[in-house]
Amino acid sequence: MKLSELGEDRLLERLLPKLPRNRAVLLAAGDDCAVVRSGTRGRLQLLKTDCLVEDIHFTSATPPASIGWKAMARPLSDLAAMSGLPEFALVTLIVPTKRTVEWVENLYRGLNKAARAFGVAIVGGETSQIRGPAVISISLTGTVEKERWVSRSGGKAGDDLFVTGRLGGSLRGHHLKFTPRLEESRWLTKNFRIHAMMDLSDGLGADLPRLARASGLGFEIDEKALPLNRGCTIRNAISDGEDYELLFAVAAKDSRSLLSRWRKKFPNLPLTRIGRLNRKSQIANSPMALFISKSVEETIAAGRTHGQAARRGDVFALTGDLGAGKTQFVKGFVTGVESSAEVTSPTFVLVHEYSGGRLPVYHFDFYRLENRDAILRLGFDEYIFGDGVCLIEWADRHSDLIPGHAKWLSFELKDEHTRVIEEGPPR
Repeated sequence: MKLSELGEDRLLERLLPKLPRNRAVLLAAGDDCAVVRSGTRGRLQLLKTDCLVEDIHFTSATPPASIGWKAMARPLSDLAAMSGLPEFALVTLIVPTKRTVEWVENLYRGLNKAARAFGVAIVGGETSQIRGPAVISISLTGTVEKERWVSRSGGKAGDDLFVTGRLGGSLRGHHLKFTPRLEESRWLTKNFRIHAMMDLSDGLGADLPRLARASGLGFEIDEKALPLNRGCTIRNAISDGEDYELLFAVAAKDSRSLLSRWRKKFPNLPLTRIGRLNRKSQIANSPMALFISKSVEETIAAGRTHGQAARRGDVFALTGDLGAGKTQFVKGFVTGVESSAEVTSPTFVLVHEYSGGRLPVYHFDFYRLENRDAILRLGFDEYIFGDGVCLIEWADRHSDLIPGHAKWLSFELKDEHTRVIEEGPPR
Protein backbone atom coordinates (compact mmCIF):
# COMPACT_ATOMS: atom_id res chain seq x y z
CA MET A 1 0.00 0.00 0.00
CA LYS A 2 1.26 3.46 -0.90
CA LEU A 3 1.42 6.30 1.62
CA SER A 4 -1.02 8.30 -0.54
CA GLU A 5 -3.56 5.52 -0.06
CA LEU A 6 -3.00 5.18 3.68
CA GLY A 7 -3.08 8.84 4.74
CA GLU A 8 -1.33 10.62 7.60
CA ASP A 9 -3.68 9.68 10.43
CA ARG A 10 -3.68 5.97 9.53
CA LEU A 11 0.10 5.97 9.16
CA LEU A 12 0.49 7.46 12.63
CA GLU A 13 -1.91 4.85 14.04
CA ARG A 14 0.52 2.20 12.78
CA LEU A 15 3.72 3.88 13.93
CA LEU A 16 3.01 5.63 17.23
CA PRO A 17 2.09 2.63 19.44
CA LYS A 18 5.48 1.07 18.62
CA LEU A 19 7.59 4.05 19.71
CA PRO A 20 9.71 3.49 22.86
CA ARG A 21 8.87 5.49 25.99
CA ASN A 22 10.24 5.89 29.50
CA ARG A 23 8.86 7.02 32.85
CA ALA A 24 9.54 10.68 32.12
CA VAL A 25 7.00 10.74 29.29
CA LEU A 26 3.56 12.01 30.32
CA LEU A 27 2.10 12.49 26.84
CA ALA A 28 3.81 11.02 23.80
CA ALA A 29 3.29 11.60 20.08
CA GLY A 30 -0.24 12.16 18.85
CA ASP A 31 -1.14 15.53 20.38
CA ASP A 32 0.02 19.05 19.51
CA CYS A 33 3.19 18.57 21.60
CA ALA A 34 4.85 15.84 23.61
CA VAL A 35 4.82 16.44 27.37
CA VAL A 36 7.65 15.16 29.58
CA ARG A 37 8.83 15.74 33.11
CA SER A 38 11.37 18.51 33.58
CA GLY A 39 14.00 19.23 36.18
CA THR A 40 12.07 22.25 37.44
CA ARG A 41 9.62 21.77 40.29
CA GLY A 42 6.02 22.38 39.28
CA ARG A 43 6.76 22.62 35.54
CA LEU A 44 6.64 20.26 32.57
CA GLN A 45 8.61 20.37 29.35
CA LEU A 46 6.95 20.57 25.91
CA LEU A 47 8.62 19.20 22.77
CA LYS A 48 7.57 19.89 19.20
CA THR A 49 9.01 19.55 15.70
CA ASP A 50 7.52 20.79 12.45
CA CYS A 51 8.65 21.25 8.87
CA LEU A 52 7.84 23.22 5.74
CA VAL A 53 8.37 21.68 2.30
CA GLU A 54 8.62 23.72 -0.86
CA ASP A 55 5.69 23.28 -3.29
CA ILE A 56 3.55 21.97 -0.43
CA HIS A 57 3.67 24.67 2.25
CA PHE A 58 5.11 27.46 0.11
CA THR A 59 6.15 28.09 -3.49
CA SER A 60 9.33 29.31 -5.15
CA ALA A 61 7.67 32.74 -5.46
CA THR A 62 6.98 33.06 -1.72
CA PRO A 63 9.15 35.73 -0.05
CA PRO A 64 11.78 33.88 2.02
CA ALA A 65 11.22 36.12 5.06
CA SER A 66 7.56 35.02 5.06
CA ILE A 67 8.65 31.38 4.83
CA GLY A 68 10.90 31.90 7.85
CA TRP A 69 8.10 33.47 9.88
CA LYS A 70 5.73 30.63 9.04
CA ALA A 71 8.34 27.96 9.80
CA MET A 72 8.79 29.28 13.34
CA ALA A 73 5.16 30.27 13.92
CA ARG A 74 3.71 26.82 13.16
CA PRO A 75 5.31 24.98 16.10
CA LEU A 76 4.66 28.03 18.28
CA SER A 77 0.98 27.61 17.48
CA ASP A 78 1.22 24.00 18.69
CA LEU A 79 2.77 25.19 21.96
CA ALA A 80 -0.10 27.66 22.30
CA ALA A 81 -2.53 24.73 22.05
CA MET A 82 -0.91 23.25 25.18
CA SER A 83 -0.76 26.66 26.96
CA GLY A 84 3.01 26.52 26.82
CA LEU A 85 5.78 29.12 27.03
CA PRO A 86 8.43 28.64 24.30
CA GLU A 87 12.13 28.57 25.15
CA PHE A 88 14.58 27.11 22.60
CA ALA A 89 14.59 26.21 18.91
CA LEU A 90 16.82 24.21 16.57
CA VAL A 91 16.67 24.89 12.82
CA THR A 92 17.38 22.26 10.17
CA LEU A 93 17.75 23.80 6.72
CA ILE A 94 17.90 21.59 3.62
CA VAL A 95 18.22 23.58 0.38
CA PRO A 96 19.51 23.05 -3.16
CA THR A 97 22.95 24.56 -3.79
CA LYS A 98 21.56 26.70 -6.62
CA ARG A 99 19.56 28.70 -4.05
CA THR A 100 21.12 32.12 -3.43
CA VAL A 101 22.79 33.21 -0.21
CA GLU A 102 20.43 36.20 -0.15
CA TRP A 103 17.43 33.82 -0.12
CA VAL A 104 18.81 31.99 2.93
CA GLU A 105 19.66 35.23 4.74
CA ASN A 106 16.13 36.56 4.19
CA LEU A 107 14.68 33.25 5.38
CA TYR A 108 16.61 33.66 8.62
CA ARG A 109 15.36 37.21 8.97
CA GLY A 110 11.86 35.78 9.11
CA LEU A 111 12.90 33.04 11.53
CA ASN A 112 14.63 35.55 13.81
CA LYS A 113 11.71 37.96 13.72
CA ALA A 114 9.26 35.30 14.85
CA ALA A 115 11.65 33.99 17.48
CA ARG A 116 12.26 37.42 19.02
CA ALA A 117 8.55 38.22 19.01
CA PHE A 118 7.83 35.22 21.27
CA GLY A 119 10.96 34.97 23.37
CA VAL A 120 12.57 32.01 21.58
CA ALA A 121 16.33 31.47 21.54
CA ILE A 122 17.59 29.77 18.37
CA VAL A 123 20.46 27.69 19.72
CA GLY A 124 21.64 25.67 16.73
CA GLY A 125 20.53 23.20 14.10
CA GLU A 126 21.78 21.52 10.95
CA THR A 127 22.24 22.34 7.27
CA SER A 128 22.33 20.05 4.29
CA GLN A 129 21.90 20.19 0.54
CA ILE A 130 19.31 18.54 -1.66
CA ARG A 131 18.60 18.23 -5.37
CA GLY A 132 14.89 18.62 -4.82
CA PRO A 133 12.73 21.22 -3.06
CA ALA A 134 13.83 23.15 0.02
CA VAL A 135 12.87 21.88 3.48
CA ILE A 136 12.92 23.86 6.74
CA SER A 137 12.42 21.94 9.99
CA ILE A 138 12.05 23.52 13.44
CA SER A 139 12.43 21.67 16.74
CA LEU A 140 11.00 23.68 19.62
CA THR A 141 11.02 23.28 23.39
CA GLY A 142 8.91 25.04 25.98
CA THR A 143 7.51 24.69 29.47
CA VAL A 144 4.12 24.79 31.14
CA GLU A 145 2.90 24.64 34.72
CA LYS A 146 1.65 21.20 35.77
CA GLU A 147 -1.78 22.57 36.58
CA ARG A 148 -2.17 24.49 33.31
CA TRP A 149 -1.21 22.17 30.46
CA VAL A 150 -4.05 21.18 28.14
CA SER A 151 -4.33 18.24 25.75
CA ARG A 152 -6.93 17.28 23.17
CA SER A 153 -8.31 14.46 25.26
CA GLY A 154 -9.93 16.19 28.25
CA GLY A 155 -13.21 17.26 26.68
CA LYS A 156 -16.44 16.42 28.50
CA ALA A 157 -19.93 15.80 27.15
CA GLY A 158 -21.85 19.08 27.24
CA ASP A 159 -18.75 21.28 26.94
CA ASP A 160 -19.12 24.32 24.71
CA LEU A 161 -16.75 24.59 21.75
CA PHE A 162 -15.07 27.91 20.91
CA VAL A 163 -12.73 29.18 18.22
CA THR A 164 -10.61 32.31 18.25
CA GLY A 165 -10.43 34.66 15.28
CA ARG A 166 -12.02 33.98 11.89
CA LEU A 167 -11.81 30.98 9.57
CA GLY A 168 -11.30 30.34 5.86
CA GLY A 169 -9.32 31.86 3.02
CA SER A 170 -5.90 31.32 4.57
CA LEU A 171 -4.13 30.93 1.22
CA ARG A 172 -4.81 34.60 0.46
CA GLY A 173 -1.86 35.34 2.71
CA HIS A 174 -2.93 34.56 6.29
CA HIS A 175 -0.96 31.29 6.34
CA LEU A 176 2.28 33.27 5.91
CA LYS A 177 1.70 35.99 8.51
CA PHE A 178 -0.55 34.57 11.24
CA THR A 179 0.07 35.24 14.91
CA PRO A 180 0.37 32.18 17.19
CA ARG A 181 -2.22 32.52 19.97
CA LEU A 182 0.25 32.16 22.84
CA GLU A 183 -0.96 35.16 24.82
CA GLU A 184 -4.58 34.11 24.41
CA SER A 185 -4.00 30.52 25.49
CA ARG A 186 -2.06 31.63 28.56
CA TRP A 187 -4.90 33.96 29.52
CA LEU A 188 -7.46 31.19 29.02
CA THR A 189 -5.73 28.70 31.30
CA LYS A 190 -5.06 31.35 33.93
CA ASN A 191 -8.69 32.39 34.19
CA PHE A 192 -10.71 29.30 33.19
CA ARG A 193 -10.53 25.54 33.31
CA ILE A 194 -10.01 24.58 29.67
CA HIS A 195 -10.83 20.90 29.22
CA ALA A 196 -9.37 20.32 25.73
CA MET A 197 -7.60 22.49 23.16
CA MET A 198 -5.76 22.31 19.84
CA ASP A 199 -4.73 24.63 17.04
CA LEU A 200 -6.54 24.59 13.69
CA SER A 201 -3.86 23.72 11.16
CA ASP A 202 -5.63 21.21 8.89
CA GLY A 203 -9.02 22.93 9.00
CA LEU A 204 -12.03 22.67 11.29
CA GLY A 205 -13.41 19.72 9.29
CA ALA A 206 -10.30 17.65 10.02
CA ASP A 207 -9.22 18.97 13.42
CA LEU A 208 -12.52 19.08 15.31
CA PRO A 209 -13.13 15.34 14.78
CA ARG A 210 -9.61 14.70 16.09
CA LEU A 211 -10.29 16.62 19.28
CA ALA A 212 -13.64 14.88 19.75
CA ARG A 213 -12.15 11.45 19.03
CA ALA A 214 -9.29 12.06 21.48
CA SER A 215 -11.89 12.94 24.13
CA GLY A 216 -14.00 9.89 23.29
CA LEU A 217 -16.95 12.06 22.25
CA GLY A 218 -18.94 13.35 19.33
CA PHE A 219 -19.74 16.94 18.53
CA GLU A 220 -22.45 19.27 17.32
CA ILE A 221 -21.62 22.45 15.45
CA ASP A 222 -23.79 25.29 14.24
CA GLU A 223 -22.61 26.16 10.74
CA LYS A 224 -24.38 29.52 10.87
CA ALA A 225 -22.27 30.51 13.87
CA LEU A 226 -18.90 29.92 12.20
CA PRO A 227 -16.84 33.15 12.14
CA LEU A 228 -15.92 33.66 8.49
CA ASN A 229 -13.20 35.77 6.98
CA ARG A 230 -14.43 38.26 4.41
CA GLY A 231 -15.40 36.60 1.13
CA CYS A 232 -15.37 33.09 2.60
CA THR A 233 -18.08 30.44 2.65
CA ILE A 234 -18.92 27.88 5.30
CA ARG A 235 -17.10 25.29 3.22
CA ASN A 236 -13.97 27.49 3.23
CA ALA A 237 -14.16 27.74 7.01
CA ILE A 238 -14.45 23.97 7.36
CA SER A 239 -11.99 22.74 4.76
CA ASP A 240 -9.42 25.40 3.77
CA GLY A 241 -7.08 24.78 6.72
CA GLU A 242 -4.04 26.73 7.95
CA ASP A 243 -6.14 29.05 10.12
CA TYR A 244 -3.84 28.58 13.15
CA GLU A 245 -6.58 29.64 15.54
CA LEU A 246 -7.39 27.92 18.84
CA LEU A 247 -10.22 25.42 19.13
CA PHE A 248 -11.09 24.59 22.74
CA ALA A 249 -13.72 23.04 25.00
CA VAL A 250 -14.92 24.60 28.24
CA ALA A 251 -17.78 23.88 30.64
CA ALA A 252 -21.03 25.43 29.41
CA LYS A 253 -21.53 27.15 32.78
CA ASP A 254 -18.40 29.23 32.13
CA SER A 255 -19.30 30.38 28.61
CA ARG A 256 -21.09 33.62 29.45
CA SER A 257 -18.33 34.81 31.76
CA LEU A 258 -15.68 33.75 29.25
CA LEU A 259 -17.22 35.75 26.41
CA SER A 260 -17.69 38.84 28.57
CA ARG A 261 -14.16 38.85 29.93
CA TRP A 262 -12.63 37.97 26.55
CA ARG A 263 -14.19 41.02 24.88
CA LYS A 264 -12.59 43.25 27.49
CA LYS A 265 -9.17 41.57 27.27
CA PHE A 266 -9.01 41.03 23.49
CA PRO A 267 -11.41 43.56 21.93
CA ASN A 268 -9.95 43.15 18.42
CA LEU A 269 -10.02 39.34 18.30
CA PRO A 270 -13.36 37.54 18.00
CA LEU A 271 -14.18 34.56 20.18
CA THR A 272 -17.10 32.47 18.92
CA ARG A 273 -19.07 29.59 20.38
CA ILE A 274 -19.54 27.18 17.45
CA GLY A 275 -21.10 24.15 19.13
CA ARG A 276 -20.56 21.61 21.84
CA LEU A 277 -19.22 18.16 22.58
CA ASN A 278 -21.76 15.39 22.97
CA ARG A 279 -22.28 11.67 22.60
CA LYS A 280 -23.31 11.79 18.93
CA SER A 281 -21.92 13.90 16.10
CA GLN A 282 -24.06 16.12 13.94
CA ILE A 283 -24.09 19.52 12.28
CA ALA A 284 -26.97 21.77 13.31
CA ASN A 285 -28.81 24.33 11.15
CA SER A 286 -27.78 22.44 8.01
CA PRO A 287 -29.36 19.73 5.88
CA MET A 288 -26.01 18.01 5.55
CA ALA A 289 -22.98 16.69 7.35
CA LEU A 290 -19.52 17.17 5.86
CA PHE A 291 -16.42 14.99 5.98
CA ILE A 292 -12.97 15.89 4.65
CA SER A 293 -11.01 12.87 3.39
CA LYS A 294 -7.26 13.36 2.99
CA SER A 295 -6.58 9.99 1.31
CA VAL A 296 -8.14 6.99 -0.40
CA GLU A 297 -7.86 5.11 2.88
CA GLU A 298 -9.85 7.79 4.74
CA THR A 299 -12.58 7.59 2.07
CA ILE A 300 -12.67 3.82 2.53
CA ALA A 301 -12.82 4.35 6.31
CA ALA A 302 -15.81 6.69 5.90
CA GLY A 303 -17.58 3.98 3.94
CA ARG A 304 -16.69 1.42 6.60
CA THR A 305 -18.26 3.60 9.30
CA HIS A 306 -21.50 3.88 7.31
CA GLY A 307 -21.48 0.13 6.69
CA GLN A 308 -21.10 -0.65 10.37
CA ALA A 309 -24.21 1.42 11.13
CA ALA A 310 -26.27 0.20 8.15
CA ARG A 311 -29.59 -1.53 8.59
CA ARG A 312 -31.81 -3.58 6.34
CA GLY A 313 -33.61 -1.39 3.81
CA ASP A 314 -31.09 1.49 3.86
CA VAL A 315 -30.44 3.19 0.52
CA PHE A 316 -27.40 5.40 -0.20
CA ALA A 317 -27.55 7.62 -3.28
CA LEU A 318 -24.02 8.64 -4.33
CA THR A 319 -23.21 11.55 -6.64
CA GLY A 320 -19.95 13.08 -7.90
CA ASP A 321 -17.56 13.09 -10.83
CA LEU A 322 -15.37 10.23 -12.00
CA GLY A 323 -12.55 9.61 -9.54
CA ALA A 324 -14.27 11.47 -6.69
CA GLY A 325 -14.25 8.41 -4.42
CA LYS A 326 -17.67 6.79 -4.75
CA THR A 327 -16.39 3.27 -5.46
CA GLN A 328 -13.74 3.56 -2.72
CA PHE A 329 -16.54 4.48 -0.32
CA VAL A 330 -18.46 1.37 -1.39
CA LYS A 331 -15.37 -0.77 -0.78
CA GLY A 332 -15.24 0.47 2.80
CA PHE A 333 -18.99 0.06 3.20
CA VAL A 334 -18.81 -3.61 2.21
CA THR A 335 -16.09 -4.30 4.80
CA GLY A 336 -18.25 -2.44 7.32
CA VAL A 337 -21.03 -5.01 6.92
CA GLU A 338 -18.39 -7.70 7.54
CA SER A 339 -18.19 -8.98 3.97
CA SER A 340 -14.89 -9.90 2.31
CA ALA A 341 -16.34 -9.65 -1.20
CA GLU A 342 -14.24 -7.86 -3.82
CA VAL A 343 -15.81 -4.57 -4.91
CA THR A 344 -15.65 -3.39 -8.52
CA SER A 345 -17.62 -0.79 -10.40
CA PRO A 346 -20.82 -2.24 -11.94
CA THR A 347 -20.86 0.30 -14.80
CA PHE A 348 -21.53 -2.24 -17.54
CA VAL A 349 -23.76 -4.67 -15.62
CA LEU A 350 -25.82 -2.09 -13.63
CA VAL A 351 -25.65 -4.01 -10.35
CA HIS A 352 -23.22 -6.13 -8.32
CA GLU A 353 -24.28 -8.17 -5.32
CA TYR A 354 -21.89 -8.59 -2.37
CA SER A 355 -22.77 -11.33 0.08
CA GLY A 356 -21.09 -13.04 3.01
CA GLY A 357 -21.65 -10.24 5.53
CA ARG A 358 -24.36 -9.52 8.06
CA LEU A 359 -26.37 -7.86 5.25
CA PRO A 360 -26.31 -8.32 1.47
CA VAL A 361 -25.12 -5.20 -0.36
CA TYR A 362 -26.48 -4.23 -3.80
CA HIS A 363 -24.18 -1.89 -5.70
CA PHE A 364 -25.78 -0.02 -8.61
CA ASP A 365 -24.23 2.30 -11.19
CA PHE A 366 -26.48 4.61 -13.24
CA TYR A 367 -23.61 6.16 -15.25
CA ARG A 368 -24.48 4.42 -18.53
CA LEU A 369 -28.15 3.93 -17.77
CA GLU A 370 -29.98 5.73 -20.58
CA ASN A 371 -33.28 3.90 -20.33
CA ARG A 372 -34.86 3.72 -16.90
CA ASP A 373 -36.86 0.68 -18.03
CA ALA A 374 -33.63 -1.33 -18.09
CA ILE A 375 -33.17 -1.03 -14.34
CA LEU A 376 -36.85 -1.58 -13.67
CA ARG A 377 -36.72 -4.86 -15.60
CA LEU A 378 -34.00 -5.99 -13.18
CA GLY A 379 -36.53 -5.70 -10.37
CA PHE A 380 -35.08 -2.49 -8.94
CA ASP A 381 -37.93 -2.06 -6.44
CA GLU A 382 -37.32 -5.55 -5.08
CA TYR A 383 -33.73 -4.59 -4.30
CA ILE A 384 -34.72 -1.24 -2.79
CA PHE A 385 -37.32 -2.72 -0.46
CA GLY A 386 -35.65 -6.09 -0.02
CA ASP A 387 -33.45 -7.78 2.55
CA GLY A 388 -30.26 -5.79 2.12
CA VAL A 389 -28.68 -2.37 1.59
CA CYS A 390 -28.46 -0.52 -1.73
CA LEU A 391 -25.70 1.87 -2.82
CA ILE A 392 -26.32 3.71 -6.08
CA GLU A 393 -23.53 5.55 -7.89
CA TRP A 394 -24.52 8.43 -10.23
CA ALA A 395 -27.93 8.40 -8.56
CA ASP A 396 -28.66 11.95 -9.70
CA ARG A 397 -28.91 10.75 -13.33
CA HIS A 398 -32.25 9.15 -12.52
CA SER A 399 -33.21 10.78 -9.24
CA ASP A 400 -36.87 9.96 -9.87
CA LEU A 401 -36.02 6.31 -9.19
CA ILE A 402 -34.51 7.04 -5.77
CA PRO A 403 -36.87 6.43 -2.82
CA GLY A 404 -37.64 9.22 -0.40
CA HIS A 405 -35.91 7.54 2.54
CA ALA A 406 -32.54 7.38 0.72
CA LYS A 407 -29.49 9.11 2.20
CA TRP A 408 -27.75 11.27 -0.41
CA LEU A 409 -23.96 11.61 -0.34
CA SER A 410 -22.05 13.85 -2.74
CA PHE A 411 -18.34 13.37 -3.48
CA GLU A 412 -16.04 16.17 -4.69
CA LEU A 413 -12.38 15.79 -5.56
CA LYS A 414 -10.61 18.93 -4.29
CA ASP A 415 -7.03 17.92 -5.24
CA GLU A 416 -4.94 14.80 -5.72
CA HIS A 417 -5.53 13.61 -2.15
CA THR A 418 -8.48 15.55 -0.72
CA ARG A 419 -12.13 14.64 -1.14
CA VAL A 420 -15.15 16.39 0.35
CA ILE A 421 -18.07 14.11 1.21
CA GLU A 422 -21.33 15.89 2.00
CA GLU A 423 -24.55 14.40 3.27
CA GLY A 424 -27.72 16.00 2.01
CA PRO A 425 -30.08 16.21 -0.94
CA PRO A 426 -28.56 17.05 -4.35
CA ARG A 427 -28.36 20.77 -5.10
